[in-house]
Amino acid sequence: MDLPPTSRIGFLDQAGNSIDSPVEWSPALIEVHVKQLDWEKVRLTRQRNEELPISLERLGGRTRIT
Repeated sequence: MDLPPTSRIGFLDQAGNSIDSPVEWSPALIEVHVKQLDWEKVRLTRQRNEELPISLERLGGRTRIT
């Protein structure tokens, strides 16, 4: 069985600053580290295959895939 490809991810606070991990009950963003040209191919799921929305946005002075 082939596993789906995976990417490196990181966490950001609401201002776009990198954080080690989200603080419990505080909003945070997941940044997906792939080439910006590939952002529309990104699929991010949690728990029981619930797909999360993906966006390309300018945040913290950089263009990011969140």
